[in-house]
Amino acid sequence: MAEETEIDSQEHEDAELLEKAKSRFSECADFYSKEYERGQEHLDFLLGQQWDEADQAKRKLDGRPCLTENRLLPFAHQVINDIRQARPAINVIPVDNEADPETAKIMRGMVRNIEVQSSADNVYDTGAWNAIASGYGWLRVNTRFVDENSFDQELELIRVPDFKSVMIDPMTKTMDGSDAEFGFVFEDIDREKFEDMYPDADPVSFDENRNTGWCEEDTVRIAEYFYKEYEEKTIYQLESGEVVEEVPEGQKPVNQRVVRLPSVKWCKITANDILERTDWPCEYIPLVPVYGEEVWQDGRRKSFSLISQAIDPQRRYNYWLTAETELIALQPKAPFIGITGQFATDGNRWARANNENLAYLQYDPVELPDGTYAVGAPQRQTPPMGSPAMFQHTMAAADGIKSTLGMFNASLGQSGNETSGKAILARQAEGDNSTFHFVDNLQSSIRQVGRILIAMIPKIYTGPRIVRIIGEDDKKMSVAINQAAQKQAGGNMMPMQGNGVPDAFYRLDTGKYDVVATVGASYATKRQETANMLQAVLQAAPDTFSILGDIFFKNLDIAEGDIIVERLKKMNPAMQDEADPQAQQLEQAGMALQQMQAQLAQMDVALKAKREKDQAEVQAELQKTQAEIQKIEAETTKIQAEVAATMAQAGGVTKQMMDEIVATIARLEAETQDTADAVEIILGAAESAAPQEIQPPQEAEQVTMPPEATALLQGETPNV
Repeated sequence: MAEETEIDSQEHEDAELLEKAKSRFSECADFYSKEYERGQEHLDFLLGQQWDEADQAKRKLDGRPCLTENRLLPFAHQVINDIRQARPAINVIPVDNEADPETAKIMRGMVRNIEVQSSADNVYDTGAWNAIASGYGWLRVNTRFVDENSFDQELELIRVPDFKSVMIDPMTKTMDGSDAEFGFVFEDIDREKFEDMYPDADPVSFDENRNTGWCEEDTVRIAEYFYKEYEEKTIYQLESGEVVEEVPEGQKPVNQRVVRLPSVKWCKITANDILERTDWPCEYIPLVPVYGEEVWQDGRRKSFSLISQAIDPQRRYNYWLTAETELIALQPKAPFIGITGQFATDGNRWARANNENLAYLQYDPVELPDGTYAVGAPQRQTPPMGSPAMFQHTMAAADGIKSTLGMFNASLGQSGNETSGKAILARQAEGDNSTFHFVDNLQSSIRQVGRILIAMIPKIYTGPRIVRIIGEDDKKMSVAINQAAQKQAGGNMMPMQGNGVPDAFYRLDTGKYDVVATVGASYATKRQETANMLQAVLQAAPDTFSILGDIFFKNLDIAEGDIIVERLKKMNPAMQDEADPQAQQLEQAGMALQQMQAQLAQMDVALKAKREKDQAEVQAELQKTQAEIQKIEAETTKIQAEVAATMAQAGGVTKQMMDEIVATIARLEAETQDTADAVEIILGAAESAAPQEIQPPQEAEQVTMPPEATALLQGETPNV
């Protein structure tokens, strides 16, 4: 009995949910129907359907021209192509003290990877084009399984080619739709296809809801319904400033308030069934509008296309162009004027004279009342002449199109009176400014897409996982998230192996992050600009090639460019990557060896001079010290040989080898310092006992080094 009660309760809740969804759908349809009707008319007009259907049919029936010279489409292409060359980019920034800047970079790389996998450029361009052409475009965020054999999910962006298939809460006030309470994505599919997809659906609903929009003779409407539900809770602020949901015993809150926490639900419905349902892991409805020209009238938003104010000038242009063309076309077709009876014998040929090239035309002589005959042949009437006013009206209509759009010749690349590049760019900027609100609206929408992605990433990419991230330079790396990670070759951050201190631990569910959408040139454009600038610098100062040459070739879009860069770095130490830890360690090792050599040479010179001064007094101590110096020299020579041999290896220096080299050098430095201190004590004692004139020291014995090691210490590339 209890089970039946639960079933009845669930059916009642489903019925209420379905009824509310259909009511909201009707509310959206009432508002968007007029908006979408106007948007479709503007889209059709932009694509060339610029004559009234009744006028066009009448003209064709009469055999009159009905010309269309579409001057609006190039302007729309100019705006959308400007957007394509400088799409807004999503940037993630940490907000609170629990957020990590490095984790923000990882999330930014994940967002770029989602964009690449989803072909986000097509998603954004379609939304922007629909906003330009009709006033309404849409961007959609969705989830999908990684593959057919996994329960792991990933995020994706979905392209919405038909702007009329999406509707959100008509009462939303924000430009990005972040305050929407509900939204729909619907599609009318073939009835047989629906029955194959959902064989358990109630077939009775087809007949009950026929001709309601939800079900027609051959189609069934399926709608995805997103809606918000709220949970209320009370939060308290303690005297310490801490905010809690429960007040600890013995403390008294200084402030309290009730908050409403939103959660989004999703279900797929027909007119009489709930086909699927689930919770949506985000607080936002994942349907983001891209508005065109926003206008508020009677408390409701209206969005217009780019061409909304240029429709009448375009119609005017088409009319005068057609009238002028028709007039000129009629000039060689002026009718023949003759006396009645002159066309009797050859009347059919005379009737075809305006449509065919006839070799000759004959006319009949006509007897006049006075008995004479008309001798004059039939003549064409004077053809109508074009009016200069027609041409002026046509040109005025063309200028009216530019004026209503705010885009003039310079915006389309046409030359004007400007002579300097700065003046030309200034004129082009005027046109860009008149349409920049379309770019800015897209930027707001993409920023909201970023917020949705950042809110969903910690809930979708849960547990220890390895994800791919993409940097601003399109470099791809693998990163371990929600687990200890260590850095590997190529910059990849892989799961920690064994014991030790991890290099990073990227927790995506900790901290608060915000999104910024920036507009600028793409990375490829920046690379080209960098290459052009460096080319100018190298031409003006060729000596800087030894410093900037590798950067110049790195930014050139040429084949085998990376090989050229590597060879330049091997030839010129100034181009070595200063951030390379192995290069830094080798440089430090070379400097330490040079310092030790100099110190040993100084000690050797001093010892020889003192030995000549007072051989008997310090002989015993000097022999002991000399033995230690020789031992250090031998070990130093060995280390130098190892460094030179290492440079000869194809794979470079391994971390283990560098650790051994650095440790040995550190030990030799300590022993050298101890020996130097001992020599200083011996020399000081000898001078105080018997001061004598010190003879000029002989040349110290130099340590012989392999040529590869010598090149390394001098900052050159060894000849391997």
